[in-house]
Order: sequence, then C-alpha cells, then structure tokens
Amino acid sequence: MFPEALTRYFADVARRPRGIFGWLFCRRWPEMHANLLQATMDALDIGPRHRVLEVGFGPGEGIANALSQATAGTVIGVDLSGAMVRRTKRRFRKAIADGQCQVLQGDANALPLESSSVDRAFALNVVYFWDPLPPVIAEFRRVLRPGGRLALGMVEPEALEDQPVYHPDVFTLYTSTQLADALQQERFSAVNIQHDVPHRRAGGLRNQRLPPVLSTVLGTGVHPMTR
Repeated sequence: MFPEALTRYFADVARRPRGIFGWLFCRRWPEMHANLLQATMDALDIGPRHRVLEVGFGPGEGIANALSQATAGTVIGVDLSGAMVRRTKRRFRKAIADGQCQVLQGDANALPLESSSVDRAFALNVVYFWDPLPPVIAEFRRVLRPGGRLALGMVEPEALEDQPVYHPDVFTLYTSTQLADALQQERFSAVNIQHDVPHRRAGGLRNQRLPPVLSTVLGTGVHPMTR
C-alpha cells in the first residue's frame, strides 16, 4: 500500500502528466489502453474527410489512430498538460505543418474550438477528471456538428478504485450508465454502452476475475442547438 501523499501525487500526474512519472506513463500508454482505444475508434466510425477531436490525448496514440482514418480531414487534440502538448507537437510536427493536425493546450470545460466545428469527438480514461460532468458534456455538444458522434472510453469504478493511481481528491468515479445519462440529458441521441471491451492488457488491472470493466459510451445524432 502506497503512502497517502504518494498516491495523491500519482493521481495528479495521471490527471496532468509531467516529469519522470509522466514519461513512464507515456511509455506504458500503448499497452495500457490499446483495447479501449480500438473499441472507441471502432464506435466512432471516422470518415476520411472528418474533423476529429480528442480531449486529453496524453502521448498521442489516439491522434495517431485518428490521423490514419481521417486521411483528408483534420485531427485536433486538446490536453491540459503542457508537457503532453509539447511532446505531441514534436511527434506530429509533419502533420501539423501539412495542416492535418492541431495540438492545443486547453481545458475540457472551455474547449478552444468554434461551435459546430467537428464531426467526431472522443476521450479515453479522462472522464474521472471532469467534475462536475455536465459542463464538459455540454462543451462536447457545442463543438459537435448535428449528427456528430462522441465516444468516451473508461474503466468502471469497481476496477479503478483499487489502483495505485486512484485518489478521491483527484478522481471522480462515474459508471458507464452515469455517463450515458449525462449524454442523454444533453440531448445526444442513440446513446449506447459497450461493456465487452477485452481487458487482459488494460493497464495491469489487479483483479482479472472481474467481469469486463472497460466500457465505451457512444452518443450519436446530436440535435441542433437551441437557445
């Protein structure tokens, strides 16, 4: 069992990666999140000309995946961590120079994008840092075009709260059902939950006897905004 102060620090680095532990996080990200990333991208159904947004991109694996699909479109990444923004700008410097990618520092509560400007949006394992949740979902709805899709990949609370990075001062645990309800309240339609994401490589979750604990929550068919 880690000391409380150390667990709090790990949790804060998970929220905003930096320093040596942020570097280690980047090294482990592909193994930790590969299955959840694939399930989330499959749910989005990205087209070649789509404008795609990822919030909380970390080391940029989601951006890379989206770029491989939106070959004639644009992929935008927004992250709270300055260290991740700098690292990801270096990684995708050619795509940025070619106008295929934008990497921005910003907060999910106030996305630095125009309204109705993206076709697809997603976030992986960052919903725990959105408290309160409704303003962030409202921001996704604002930037998505009518008919756009939002996919949120997450670990269910029963698995996450037992992990070394979890600290209640930093993480807010949501179930996939709560996320789905939040999307419906913001008038996303055709909201569904995929629970059967394989989790054998999901970040070394300790209790492999758990039922599937990775979920993708997908909201589609965003209605036109009304005031």
